[in-house]
Amino acid sequence: MPAMSITTIHKVLLASLLSLMGSGMVTISATSETGAEAIMDALPAKEIRITKSGLNIRVQNAGGQTLEIFNITGKRISTCKIDSNDKTVTLNQGERCYILRINKFVRKISVP
Repeated sequence: MPAMSITTIHKVLLASLLSLMGSGMVTISATSETGAEAIMDALPAKEIRITKSGLNIRVQNAGGQTLEIFNITGKRISTCKIDSNDKTVTLNQGERCYILRINKFVRKISVP
């Protein structure tokens, strides 16, 4: 068997781990400074979804993160800890345009 580089070995191990995780046989429950973060970053994450109904904003798949709400000029007007994977937040600022941000996920919404 030919010698494999460390990078190749890492790719093979990661592919095997992802395959096992997809089957439900393996999960990662903690990270360390030695590279588990990279594995977690490589995992397919559920996409964050934001939907609105009137003044209510429904945030899905963002549990444990922080929702920041900005006005159209970019001034942050509110923050909200998303404590579950399905949370509804009511905008009490009235009818306006808002920019919503959860980490790198950004959406512009208009409230009628």
